[in-house]
Amino acid sequence: MKHNSPFKIIKLENKSSGILSGLKILQSLVTVAVLTLILNLFSPASFVTISVKAATTGFASGSASIDKYYLDPTNEVKTLVTAPGDFVTVRLKYNNSGNTSATNVVLTDSLPNNSFTYISGSLKNCLINSSNCVTLSDTLFSGTNLSLNPSVGFFGNSLASATGNLEMGKKKFIHVSVCTTSNGNNESYLQSIDNSSIFVPDCSVISGSSTALDYNSYSILGKRYLHQTSCIQSGGQKEIFVQSTDNSNSFTPDCSSLAGSTLDSSSTLDMYGQRYIHQSICLQASGQKEIFVQSIDNSNSFTPDCSSLVGSTLDSSSTLDMLDTTNGNGYIEYQLKSNIVEDFTSSSNTNIGDYGTNAILTSPDFATITDNMANSLSLKVFCDNISPSPGERNISLSDAELRAGQDFRCNYQAQICPVVFADDNTNGVKDSGEALISNVDVQLQNTDGTVTYQTITTNNTAQCFQNLLHGKVYKVKIPLPPLASNTTGGDEFTSLINYRVTSLTANFGYGNGSLYLNAPISLNLPSLTVSATPVDTSGNISPIQVIDTRGANPGWTLTATVNDFSTTVVQADNIPVANKFRSTPSSVTVNDGETNGINIGNAKTISSTTDAMSIFSGTTGNSKGNYIISNNVSLTVPAYIRATNYSTDYIFTII
Repeated sequence: MKHNSPFKIIKLENKSSGILSGLKILQSLVTVAVLTLILNLFSPASFVTISVKAATTGFASGSASIDKYYLDPTNEVKTLVTAPGDFVTVRLKYNNSGNTSATNVVLTDSLPNNSFTYISGSLKNCLINSSNCVTLSDTLFSGTNLSLNPSVGFFGNSLASATGNLEMGKKKFIHVSVCTTSNGNNESYLQSIDNSSIFVPDCSVISGSSTALDYNSYSILGKRYLHQTSCIQSGGQKEIFVQSTDNSNSFTPDCSSLAGSTLDSSSTLDMYGQRYIHQSICLQASGQKEIFVQSIDNSNSFTPDCSSLVGSTLDSSSTLDMLDTTNGNGYIEYQLKSNIVEDFTSSSNTNIGDYGTNAILTSPDFATITDNMANSLSLKVFCDNISPSPGERNISLSDAELRAGQDFRCNYQAQICPVVFADDNTNGVKDSGEALISNVDVQLQNTDGTVTYQTITTNNTAQCFQNLLHGKVYKVKIPLPPLASNTTGGDEFTSLINYRVTSLTANFGYGNGSLYLNAPISLNLPSLTVSATPVDTSGNISPIQVIDTRGANPGWTLTATVNDFSTTVVQADNIPVANKFRSTPSSVTVNDGETNGINIGNAKTISSTTDAMSIFSGTTGNSKGNYIISNNVSLTVPAYIRATNYSTDYIFTII
């Protein structure tokens, strides 16, 4: 398996022969991982703890909330220990999860105490999931107090004109399908609302209709009004459809998309602060179905009404929920400097997230476009070649807009190329010199397991599965693995084919198995204030990972030793670990594999730096699998020890 984790990956070494081959069954193996334990000791009254003070809001409507965090250095925490010279980042997060806008919102906060100084020029207003922050004036601080109106704006847009209004979050896209019915008329209707610009048009709701003729995705991020046009066709049939969304309450209705039709009427629906879109389906006397948006409000129920279409009767109705609470929020951030005594390193501001970045079109080749949830541009694509070569793109661009997630189903022929190789070093990657494995059956399957294609690998080339369909999920499978252990994540590779895919490589690496030991690189024990009496500190080392993929299943034992805690200040102030350091194995999680043969070690207070502590073990015949292990360690700090930083090596050994 290939493991993406926050672990330090330890290379496997044999005492006599260096790095072991992943194709050999490992019987006598010693693997070592070193974790650094770090302990900070303070003198009495040389540090200060700051904690959350209630930030308050005043609002006329909606359901707004404020929460306060500190960044340490980029993780949000509720309390923080600082020393003189520390830079502290304060984050005041505000949110509206209600059905209506929260107007006249006022946010107030104060510095933790006079031991901190506000850093001029650090005050800014940001959106959640956005790197776009607005710098605010230092004059908003009065003494040690802050009072301001957040400006989160419409549906998650930062607009100065919306200062003090917290809008609820909105889903980003409205999707409209255009269907051709049995009598040749076009039927356009609002199909869904979600946060993706990619969707699958569906005409099944209209009896007798063909496949989708066309579709549109309208971005409603920052849009306030939905515009709808009713056109009368030459046969007297009415066609009502969503024409556009924008921030203007007026628009020019346009029936030109329906040849020979004339304007009947138009309507503009206000989306501001509204949660639900209601849609009615009416059955006209001719048998034609007409689907249109009837209303937008904050109720999840409504009364469908077909009276606008003379002689029609109600067929069905639907309600679409526009609420997305992840977007109706933001945060105010500023920095402080601790005035107590020097210790910590400074932490910098971090702009978080990625939100609403416009696309950049740098060449006619769409592979060079960066779209990052583009919301203000759109693209029309026409096929130059219905059946291009595998991996080839042929597109022509028109209009002045680029729509994120445009469907390019006719602009390429995708392929998946399986590669089966002997992973000699068991690192999950095909490295130079690692041979292909021949005569292996490889299947291309649908999601239900039916086999679409089958090929047999050779030792000199990868046989590719070609002409794969857009919007379809394919599975590449090795039904009979050539060796005992897969190193690349399994015997199956699954992928959705969409417009971004031209050619994929499905790597399958195999070996006879290995023994892995992965451990954290360091652990900070809780900081202490030195005292006239001994004091204790402890921490939990988790996760420690043992992965045994060896086919022979010989078993393993995990132990640990620890050195004395040392400091660079005065060598004599080192903290001896003998009779002061204790190991307590606590738990094991079996991700996969054997469960009966995994045994917990003994809790132990060591007597010397060479005294080995038993952590966990796997018995012969029952040790194969993937295990996450926790180990608690504690230290008794002597009285009157020097206040400074100490560290030691905690050494895991698995054999």
